[in-house]
Amino acid sequence: MRLSRARSCRLQEIEPERRRGGAIVAHVLLAVQSVTIVGCLLGATHSARAQQALPAAPAVTRGIDGAETTSGASRVQYGGAGGASFPMACDDCLPHLRIGAIARSYLSADSRWAWTGQDTTFAAEGVLLADVEQQVGDWQVGARAELFVNQPFDANRLVDTPIRQSFQGNFDVDPLELSQLHLAARNDDMYFSLGKIVTPFGRWYFPVMLNSRLDAPFIRTEAIEWRETGIMAMYEPDIWSFTLALTNGGEDRDTNTSKAGIVRFGIQTESFAAGISTKMQDGVGASGQKQYNNHAGFDLLVRDGPLHFSAEGVYDEYGYRQPFDPLQITWDRSLYGRDIHRAVGRPAHGFGYYLNFGCEGDYWDLMVNYGEFHPMDLGDNLHDAVKRRGILKAIYHLTPHCDLWMQIIVENTIPRVIADAPQGAFFGVFGAQFTL
Repeated sequence: MRLSRARSCRLQEIEPERRRGGAIVAHVLLAVQSVTIVGCLLGATHSARAQQALPAAPAVTRGIDGAETTSGASRVQYGGAGGASFPMACDDCLPHLRIGAIARSYLSADSRWAWTGQDTTFAAEGVLLADVEQQVGDWQVGARAELFVNQPFDANRLVDTPIRQSFQGNFDVDPLELSQLHLAARNDDMYFSLGKIVTPFGRWYFPVMLNSRLDAPFIRTEAIEWRETGIMAMYEPDIWSFTLALTNGGEDRDTNTSKAGIVRFGIQTESFAAGISTKMQDGVGASGQKQYNNHAGFDLLVRDGPLHFSAEGVYDEYGYRQPFDPLQITWDRSLYGRDIHRAVGRPAHGFGYYLNFGCEGDYWDLMVNYGEFHPMDLGDNLHDAVKRRGILKAIYHLTPHCDLWMQIIVENTIPRVIADAPQGAFFGVFGAQFTL
């Protein structure tokens, strides 16, 4: 018996990694709430959020958070402001609670990190998602929480040189990571959120299968933040979309007083979406070691049934605002020489893009992605090298709740971090996940 195409789209997060099985949980919860309302609050009325069209196949439902979830032939969703969508009616008196979960195990082999000794490992991780929503007059108000459950690396690591020591922050994994936590309110075309949100900069339309999100194009793993913490307003009249946000500039709490401004203007129809975005700030982090994280970019989607093409491009400003020794870094470092200082008050810059092709079937989802990043020349061989990354992903839907998947990332050869240490350009992951 063939699997239903609509089986898995109810509990997806805004990034397409949140998949399968949410519809069952949502309908069970809705049935329980309906019985409670009939038995305890006779006469209580329900008001459903009207469905709106996204650049997607058949039916699209928009939740309080502004995210759209497809329920027809295509499972593609954009990655943009808002988060997951749970298409349920809002009661005037009782809040509606929605929950979801993912359990994932995989084998990862990443030759790019062979010089650290932490290149091949089995791993397990999970995702917990909860949403609460209530109708208050003409407003839908609610909150969302998303928690990543991660498995840490072993504490016995290779730290025999200052360079290896400075990269240890890349392997300090929090067992519990707060991915999203925000309050939200929607009134017709207006939407507001406050807290830790999916970044409103750009939109992406490809599956991300790891909590670390290292299986994404270069400009998404190295330049654009996945999350922002702050306040956001969105206005969506008809096919247009206007977004304005004031954020810390990084994913979590700030360590300085300056804030980032993010603006996006876009258009979306049944088969096409496009937008332009910008983010500006004087730097992220403590004053003496601020790093630039400014961008201007575009995003694009063209869809025809199960086939879709998407792309993003970004002009990126990065590097340290003041002279700073990268060996003193205690947080994540870049494998590609982006921890660099150009001149006081002058960021390094470059341009990057990716092209993504996807096809979705009853049993298989396939994706091919290619991207490049062209940095300015600063006389540093590692930094100045053009970065090229190709990605192949295949997801097999074993059951409505269980997926088997693999992904292969291949990069061009660039100068090594440690000249005489092994370092490759291949990253392969093979895994399985169960979604509730």
